[in-house]
Amino acid sequence: MTSPSGQAPAADLPQRVSTLELFFLAGDVAFRRVLGIGTPSFRALGAALALAAWPVAVTVGAGAGIALLTAVVAGALAVEGRAGHDTVEA
Repeated sequence: MTSPSGQAPAADLPQRVSTLELFFLAGDVAFRRVLGIGTPSFRALGAALALAAWPVAVTVGAGAGIALLTAVVAGALAVEGRAGHDTVEA
């Protein structure tokens, strides 16, 4: 069984996971920008770096891609946490 791209479904998985993570982080950045919550630059950088995970997953292996994706998201959140917390003023 093949996917519309002609590859086996498992071969497309790393690219799909990276793309979904990109959209999640980009949506989070837009949400924070609209509400004026904090500075979303670290998460925007994380969204851009999330695309780097799928070539790694294809060449090295799916586990390496998921590990890189996890490190990118955790790193973006850790750097954001160390930068300080902005709160919404009521």
